[in-house]
Parts: sequence; C-alpha cells; structure tokens
Amino acid sequence: MIAKRLERPLLIPKLETLLKRIVPKHEKIPLIQSDLHKLAAGYRGEQSLHFAFSFLPENKYYILHDLRLFDGKHYFQIDVLILSTKYLLLLEVKNISGELHFDTAFNQLIRIKGEKKTAFPDPLTQVKRLKLQLQQFLKLDESIPIYSLIVIANPSSIITANRSQQSHILHSSYLPFQMEQISESISRHALDEHSIKALIKKIKKKHMPFHSSVLSKYQLESNHIQKGVICKNCGYLPINRINANWHCPKCDFKDKKAHLRALKDYYYLYGDTITNQQAKRFLQIDSTSLAIRLLKPVSAKSSLEGRGRTYFLSIKTLSKLEK
Repeated sequence: MIAKRLERPLLIPKLETLLKRIVPKHEKIPLIQSDLHKLAAGYRGEQSLHFAFSFLPENKYYILHDLRLFDGKHYFQIDVLILSTKYLLLLEVKNISGELHFDTAFNQLIRIKGEKKTAFPDPLTQVKRLKLQLQQFLKLDESIPIYSLIVIANPSSIITANRSQQSHILHSSYLPFQMEQISESISRHALDEHSIKALIKKIKKKHMPFHSSVLSKYQLESNHIQKGVICKNCGYLPINRINANWHCPKCDFKDKKAHLRALKDYYYLYGDTITNQQAKRFLQIDSTSLAIRLLKPVSAKSSLEGRGRTYFLSIKTLSKLEK
C-alpha cells in the first residue's frame, strides 16, 4: 500500500526555469545542469521501483516516498521508508550507470564508466546515519528492527562489493524477494496495524518539504535573471504586449497566454507572492492597470489595496488557465 506517493521534486522545475532564465554563458550554468541531471536521475530511479513494488503481497507493506524529517538536531531525507508488522525498511535509491565499486578502505562509492572514474559519498555510511536519525525521530522500542538497503535502480550497472556489503546492496528487480526473505527470517510481529497507522500519521505530519530558493542556493542576484515574456514559438525574449496579445518581433507569433508561463517562471524563481511593481518589472510592462488585470485571474488571493497589494500565485491556477 502506498501511504505517501512519489511526487516530482519541486526543485526540478525550479532548476529548469533557472536554466531558461539565467543570463547566457553564466559561470554557474554547468553546475546547475549537473545538479538537475542528478536530481532527475534520482527521481527516475525512485519511479522505477513501482514495478518492483507491484510484486509485493497486497496490504502487507506500507510505502512512503521522499521524506524529510527532523531528528531534533538535523534534517534528514529518506528516499523510501517501508513499514510492516515485523520490521521497518529504509531504502537509499541510486540511479547510477557504469561499474560501481563500494570501497571500504576509504568509505566511498567509485563509479567506473569507460576511461573515467568518479567518486561519490558512500551510500552505506549514509544509510547508517539515516537509520540512527530515524530511530531518534521515531523513538521506537529497540526490539523493533529497522533494516536498510542500497537499491541500484539502473539494471545495467555492475556492482562490486565485498561479502559483508553484499547483503545490503541489490538491484531494484530483486527488492521484493529480499523483503520477503527478511520477513520470513523474523518470527515475531513487532507492530500491529493500529501502531503502523499511528506511525504513518506521525511521519506524514512531521514531513517538512524543502522549499529552497534557487537564487540563494547558487548565490545569484536578480540581475543574473533575464526578465520578460518568452515566445513559445521561437524562444525569443522579451516579446511585446500589443492589443491584448503578446507579439514576438522575431517570428511574428501571437499568443494571448504567454504571460501565464512567465508568471510560472516567477513562481519557481521568487516564490508565490508578487506585487504590481514586481510583475511590471518581471513581465517588462509599464502599465500598473495592465499588471492588475493580468494578476487578478491567476491569484489565489490578495492582500491590501492599491499599489501595496500583494498577490498570491497558484501553480494549479496558472497551469489550468494556460490550457
């Protein structure tokens, strides 16, 4: 049973928007591209587990995706947490291609791909720390076992690990069989259904999504961001507002809804609040009355009146109106 569904990380559209809007040839572009690639690969890796989970017995396991919790000192993130009456299972999902060597001497993961070697933080050390943090967060009886596994989502990856590591690392296709083996090795039921549902309620209540500012993350200023409405047809910016239409001076494309995409970009870059002045600056328009007319239909609500009014943008509303 899926107790918390996997959702596309908000950081993905934020980074996509940043790459679209950042000034050309900025020195941070390669780093942003790399971070987006890693994040998207991780998301695809977690998506790939859906097939493996389909082989599990129904109503025996409760699955929670993508958690961010606080242990009293630090926030920690869990890719997948699985609860059953016999044990809890913490999954760290890695969607990395190539030959993966788990180096115990220096506690690192080495990826060999072609002639290139790349070092990554050791996932085994990572899950040990996550397990301790989860125990601290849940404050469970020590008799309730918590297991952890490193799941390699890429089926073409070659895993090299020593004997002591092998029971903790597996390809995603073998995950349901490994889970059943763990269950069969435990005779005692540590939790009942009521306790599991109480734990799920607590975990979901304490889950704290990470709403980071991508401008702060990459130490960018507002002048590093290209303002204006972008042409849907050719990508030119800024296009002009002429007679209730957005008109592209490069390809002559006309679009009544182009500002909706621009306001979505604003949302991902700056957040869900916007004033008339901020809208005028970002959309590159001069008229306050036009800014008001464009913002009113897309705002979930607004505060104050006149020039000091703040509008609250809604992605759902913007996406609905864009169709």
